[in-house]
Amino acid sequence: MNNESDIKVEELLNLLNEYQQLTNTYRSSFINGFLHLSRANFQSEKIKFGKDTLDLRNYKACKNVDTSDGVLKLVDNLIPIESIKTDKEKKSTIKNRKTKKSIIDEKTTEKITEEPTELEFRDPILQFGALTPKELKLSQKDFNEGLQLSVRLINLRNKINKLIDEIESMS
Repeated sequence: MNNESDIKVEELLNLLNEYQQLTNTYRSSFINGFLHLSRANFQSEKIKFGKDTLDLRNYKACKNVDTSDGVLKLVDNLIPIESIKTDKEKKSTIKNRKTKKSIIDEKTTEKITEEPTELEFRDPILQFGALTPKELKLSQKDFNEGLQLSVRLINLRNKINKLIDEIESMS
């Protein structure tokens, strides 16, 4: 019985060591993200990147946290949209962009034109234009890494809490 508790304590110490290392990496990724953001602001002469220039229109979140199975998972919603093609795009690669779909309402006999619908999910970096500075892209990469690490840290913290409960119940 004492041997089993020693194994649990050793596992707890390994998890705490991993937690400490992930915390340092997590912290440095957010620091680097803010450093790259400040460099992007310094290098850009026309546009300053910050909360004053954010696009405040409503659109769906690009990343969600899935809490099923008691383990947190980060779900990136941008990946499926970029990889999915409609059947029309697979059949024909030529598009006539000048024509719009039109619907004629029988009651009012008015011609209603439908604009192409926007994607539900948009990459947040595109709100600053199509040609964004390299530093801004590096900042986004660092913040995404920090977000992934935060989910890993929470899962690791839950494992540590369960292990501590197991050790306390043994003694």
